[in-house]
Amino acid sequence: MLLFCVLLHLLHPYGGFAQQPDTSFLLPAQTVSATKKAALVEHHDMLSIDSVTLLLYGNENIAQLLADVSFTAIKNYGPGSLSTIALRGLGSQQTMVSWNGFSIQNPMNGIADLSLVNLLMTEGIEISFAKQSIFNIGETIGGNINLYNKPDYESGFRVKTSSGMGSFGNFSQGVQVGFGNAAIFTRIKTHVGQAENNFPFTNPVLPGKPTVQLQHAALKQYGAMYELYGKWNKQQEAGLAVWYENSSRQIPAPVTAGTSAALQDDASLRVAAHWNYRGAKAEVQVKSGWFAEKLYYSDSLSGISSDNKAQTWFNTAETVFTRNKPFQFTVGCTNRLQTAKADAYGQQRQQNLASVYAQYNKQFFGNKINFSAGMRQSMVNLSFTPLTAQANIGVTIYPWLVLHVSGSKNYRLPTFNDLYWQPGGNTQLKPENGWAQQAGITISKKGKAIEGTVLATVHNNLVTNWIQWLPTPENNALWQPVNHSKVWARGAELGLNGLYSANNLLLRVRSAANYQLINKIQETGATGQFIYVPCYTWQNSLHIGVRKTALQLQANYFGKRYTTTDNSRFLPPYWLVNAGVLQQVDIHKIRITVRGRVNNLLNKYYETIEYRPMPGINYEISATLELQYFPKCLY
Repeated sequence: MLLFCVLLHLLHPYGGFAQQPDTSFLLPAQTVSATKKAALVEHHDMLSIDSVTLLLYGNENIAQLLADVSFTAIKNYGPGSLSTIALRGLGSQQTMVSWNGFSIQNPMNGIADLSLVNLLMTEGIEISFAKQSIFNIGETIGGNINLYNKPDYESGFRVKTSSGMGSFGNFSQGVQVGFGNAAIFTRIKTHVGQAENNFPFTNPVLPGKPTVQLQHAALKQYGAMYELYGKWNKQQEAGLAVWYENSSRQIPAPVTAGTSAALQDDASLRVAAHWNYRGAKAEVQVKSGWFAEKLYYSDSLSGISSDNKAQTWFNTAETVFTRNKPFQFTVGCTNRLQTAKADAYGQQRQQNLASVYAQYNKQFFGNKINFSAGMRQSMVNLSFTPLTAQANIGVTIYPWLVLHVSGSKNYRLPTFNDLYWQPGGNTQLKPENGWAQQAGITISKKGKAIEGTVLATVHNNLVTNWIQWLPTPENNALWQPVNHSKVWARGAELGLNGLYSANNLLLRVRSAANYQLINKIQETGATGQFIYVPCYTWQNSLHIGVRKTALQLQANYFGKRYTTTDNSRFLPPYWLVNAGVLQQVDIHKIRITVRGRVNNLLNKYYETIEYRPMPGINYEISATLELQYFPKCLY
């Protein structure tokens, strides 16, 4: 009978469509409610990027989004090539990237390649700046970027398909199918994409600076995710998510070289499960994840062929005790077992990390003071790691004025490549240690139609035992990682958000300025600024929404990037201007969303990595069709 009911409603889909969910700020009836959750919600040292912002980026990869709308710095080797992220000047290995709390950084090199993460695979992004999160299964010094998925109970049947194309042979396709009622939610997502990336550019190193085309830069990628969540009652919920990604890409040569024959194939399979119990005085969460990754690199010109495989198994259990509203105490334990096998290791390598942690949260004086403190102790292969700890305090002076201060002690373990890569690996490496502090002020004002927020923050991070690959004294051609340096990173951030919403008009203005210095501290004093870390960035955006039409303008400034450690050479600063338009159309309660975007509107030549050109002016267009259906007999 149930199957017959499902088939009957699928054969007559137009009879039961409901109103679309409020995922867009464009619809007049949804404008006020959706804009209460602005695209960027700064809360002390946390920045959230929600589905409203993701809507404007369609099938982009996560690197493009973060480069446009956050304080983060992206190192991009070109379209389709490696893209890594760094928070507050620290390296990509010091910044953890996670999925639902599990680290997705490659355990072999410690890096997450964001060019291979499609935005369709996540419902939101949270960025924690410059602190060690004692709850995450992993270690970090520079902060954490967490991609998360969540169930959408009571959503009925929902089908969403999107297609996009753009300059230089860019094509993408995505499909989502889901169902949710009061007790269960399930969803499957798939995406495919390809690009030639054969854009023209002016080669600055050839005589006469001719215009040439980038060669050998094609990318093909596909992926899928399946999610299943269920509720037994109001107290218990369980979930399972499976995520697979596969990509093949050509790696172009830098402009100083001739041709390239380098190829790289990446594949990853991630499985995560959780169980939650919510009682009157306590909450319990148990999570487990198993991740497998494979990277195959070959270069016929240099005779290189390298096959690398890694597996990670995560387990965590956590209990949160609550006494009334102002008091909370959290205890938990985690275990992470990693194995890796590579031709350069000689044999399979293994690392077992076990941890226990606790955190205390308390509110004082009618919630005007919020205080939290916690610590974590870990053991790796039965040896103790440095103790980590953190403390945060927020003081509400007035309803519109909040002061916040935080500090943390952090660490990061060496990667498998640091320890075992031959030649060069160093098994005597110590973990990096860091002390981080930050202080800030938040000023916010909300009226009937206008909202405004000003967030000013200063931050400081001192890291000892910094791991760096350097030539050995005996042989300059042989490089080896050593605990060589003490590194000092500090800076300031200023963010402004303004929002006007009335009738059918939405106007949002955002500006974020960032200043950061990072250098080594030696006996002779501080060295120059780290390479590829701009001292200044300034990101500006304007969003205008009128009924079901939206316009987006961005003007982002990136300061000069030094390319040598003595700061004698640098990449010049540049402005990037982008523009986009979005139009929604509802036909018989089926929603069609069309997006158009022009990147690098001023056709600026720029590089984020020396001799790795980026494309000039280029175009993208995409369309999404979404329909939602509530079969009555399943409710």
